[in-house]
Amino acid sequence: MLADIIYVIIYGFVFASLYGIMTVGFSFICGLGGFYDIALPAYLMVGAFIYVKLSEYIGGWALPITVISTGIICLLHYLVFIKRIREDAFVVFFATIFIALIIQSIFEYFFTTSYIYNYPPLISGHINLLGVKLSKDLIVGGVIGWIALFGLRYMTRHTNIGRAIIAIPQSTLGSRIIGIDITRIQSFVYFLGGLLLGTGAYFYGGYLGVNSHMWSHPLIIMFTITVAGGLGSIDGVILATLLIGILEVAVVTLIDPRLRSVVILMVGLLILIFKPKGFAGKRIG
Repeated sequence: MLADIIYVIIYGFVFASLYGIMTVGFSFICGLGGFYDIALPAYLMVGAFIYVKLSEYIGGWALPITVISTGIICLLHYLVFIKRIREDAFVVFFATIFIALIIQSIFEYFFTTSYIYNYPPLISGHINLLGVKLSKDLIVGGVIGWIALFGLRYMTRHTNIGRAIIAIPQSTLGSRIIGIDITRIQSFVYFLGGLLLGTGAYFYGGYLGVNSHMWSHPLIIMFTITVAGGLGSIDGVILATLLIGILEVAVVTLIDPRLRSVVILMVGLLILIFKPKGFAGKRIG
């Protein structure tokens, strides 16, 4: 039993960091615009497939290209689609559902639906930590994740653009009055969120495999962490990602892997009912 608890804690912290870097951009975007962009988890899948194909030809160089490409794709997504409809949260919500399903359908056409694509880690080998066998590549992903999360936390407190990201959800009108360019800030956050999604795509896809349905579980994760943490709150994301990361590993390890999505969705539902502002943010509306 003790070995299982140690396993849950260690893997929970690692997966929490990966979920955090995949979610923080999503949370900031939701907070800035007051809407949920459901297409973002689909771009995680896009990034994973970019890496799958590029790694066949250029090996490890595929990772930086994947990260930058995913950032550019998310920026274009904002400029082409979201910028036109951002004033209507309901339109954004349904439009991005359509975009996500279109992306999935395109990838189903070009890639075998039932086949899971795998790729070798850039850093091979394992280490033993308190009796738990951990992939070195996954450990690197976990470290990068926590550095990114606390780096973003620092940015929101000590840089002008970070303070703007926090200020806009408090009052869009007030932000405009004091001269904050909301379009520029949203563009930056979409690009930054895309970079983080591209990074998460490599580590998440490398551990669980890549296919045309791989975005659905990250959607559940990202949505629940954002709801639990509160829109646009980096502290809330850090708290919620720890909760969800450890809870998911606990369910998979101690109960039944098939129940992981059910439990996470139930957590999201309970938070919406009993604490709709999340741990440290605000709710839409």
